[in-house]
Amino acid sequence: MDYVVPVRATKANHLQFTAKYNNNADLTIATMIFAHVEVSPKSGEPRKRVWVKIYFGDKHGFQTPGNIWYEPTKQLPEQTLYWPALPLGNGRLGFKIDLHEAVKIVLGAQGLIYLGIYKIKLRGNLSISPIEFAN
Repeated sequence: MDYVVPVRATKANHLQFTAKYNNNADLTIATMIFAHVEVSPKSGEPRKRVWVKIYFGDKHGFQTPGNIWYEPTKQLPEQTLYWPALPLGNGRLGFKIDLHEAVKIVLGAQGLIYLGIYKIKLRGNLSISPIEFAN
């Protein structure tokens, strides 16, 4: 499922949602939540977009391994982010993701900063609450 973020929410600084992974397979492979964000150097140009795949775990990130297609003039290779989630019972996990910090974790070493969020993508067997976009 792909969701285009409403224009009024594209400058949100945080994502907040609860998720329940509904499968018995390796959850970090079978079910995925992505955010499509815009980044740039601190100077502001050039702006590029990147898919950030969000998993739960200790905070860390890296470029997603493998042959991931992307358009180098407009995009960066997909990034994988692990972010802590609060166990809420009954298999549900609570996420509150600071998008500035998330981009710093996955792309900060390249000097890139977060500018906005444009899409959410869900893959796999997942129950998710409405996603809140907040500042």
